[in-house]
Amino acid sequence: MIWLCAFFGINHYLMAVAPFDVRGNVKKNGWFHPTNYIQPWFAGYPELAADAMIAADTSKKSIKNEIAIRYPLSLASRFLYNEELSGETNKRLLSLLKSLIRNQYQWAFVNEDDRISNTDYNCVINLTIDNYEEEVTGNKFDSLDELIDFLKTNIENNYYLTELDGSMPDDIFMRKYTDGTSYVLDLRDTEEDRTLILNDNGLQREVIVHGRSVFNIEEKSHKTIQTLNPSFKLELDRANTLRCNFTPENLSFNFETVDKIKVKLLIRDYIFNGSVFIDGIELTAGCVADALPSGISSLYKATEEITLMPGAHTVQISEYAVSEPFLPAVFVSGEFAADNNDILRLLPGTIGIGSLDDTLPQFGGKITYSADLEMPGGDMYLSLDTCGLYTRVFVNGLYIEGKMWKPYVWKIPNQYCNSKIKLRIEQYTSIAPIFGRADDVAKHSVNAHKWPGVYNWFPKKYKESGIKDIKITSQV
Repeated sequence: MIWLCAFFGINHYLMAVAPFDVRGNVKKNGWFHPTNYIQPWFAGYPELAADAMIAADTSKKSIKNEIAIRYPLSLASRFLYNEELSGETNKRLLSLLKSLIRNQYQWAFVNEDDRISNTDYNCVINLTIDNYEEEVTGNKFDSLDELIDFLKTNIENNYYLTELDGSMPDDIFMRKYTDGTSYVLDLRDTEEDRTLILNDNGLQREVIVHGRSVFNIEEKSHKTIQTLNPSFKLELDRANTLRCNFTPENLSFNFETVDKIKVKLLIRDYIFNGSVFIDGIELTAGCVADALPSGISSLYKATEEITLMPGAHTVQISEYAVSEPFLPAVFVSGEFAADNNDILRLLPGTIGIGSLDDTLPQFGGKITYSADLEMPGGDMYLSLDTCGLYTRVFVNGLYIEGKMWKPYVWKIPNQYCNSKIKLRIEQYTSIAPIFGRADDVAKHSVNAHKWPGVYNWFPKKYKESGIKDIKITSQV
């Protein structure tokens, strides 16, 4: 959003106020988007701030505008009290803008009465009641397709992106500046890469555009030198958690342990005064719930540590506590791994490449991966698939950089190339995983029938963690 603002010259932002804790979510039916220390990835805000400064500087650049659009204020005012015609005007204007964006033309709004020199823009478009007018030539067009065909003939476009088959790509916004630089904003709601063709004054080359990201076309691409499969030492900054789900009809939650495991129960002490039992033993909670992040932990108390032997276990509550999606009544916490069937085992000390969805599906916090690697000589880079999470990289204890979006590529300092290095990767998850599986919450929430659409709001992205790929690359 900041970069989209920058492409239109906007560089002042409103900072929102975030609550200190989440007690309001006892009755909130939608994902509450906390923007504070509740989110583990909040540690990445310095990177966001630095990127916002770059975007703000970019916003001051002079845009290479080709087309002026007179904002149809009079036309809109004429139909102000006619909903049908007013809606049609808006539809025509939006269709025009979408077509210009898809064809990668550079355009700007101007006032209806602005005097424009023929040297300012190649074309000036005006929406009338029944057609489109181009003021420089005086041509009128009965349809948008006719106007776009005219623009393709009369505006020379020597710098643009296409699909591999030569068609214009959807869901991108290209901004060209008079200093010769260009940026592409990928508008797809995915992080998947796609390969496009850059047509640059008759020359063509492939470029990789990352989903939901800003791409500077001048960035160099990378080639893989070596694909790695290290065994990482795994560390967590806090205990893992498992959400206990209850309903008014079923005040029990069952899970299983494979190994002998020490756990604590985290019990909400806000709007819940019932008793809590594990395997029939009543528990008291008076300790700090430090397995939960700031802003949530203040609403919970932890029990003393309990040792669970391998087998089936049951958590029970004496009375139903309204357990809405984002403030569960009880968590199980401890140094354990868990799968999506609520089967717990000891947390592995080492782990390989891949998703942690069958190991830490409900963990929210910082995950640290450590390994020794042999780096080849030359200018080398480290390329990671981080599941889209905020990630920091350290080499021999030296902090390299943190990244919150693609490309997740780090330059390895030259003094560490052609040598054995100690690599440390810190990955910061979303808080979303601690709330459990959306389907379970839908089944176990007493208010599921009231808000049938609430679980469409349940966070689906950034719930997966793990280092899914690691490569040594070099610039092409």
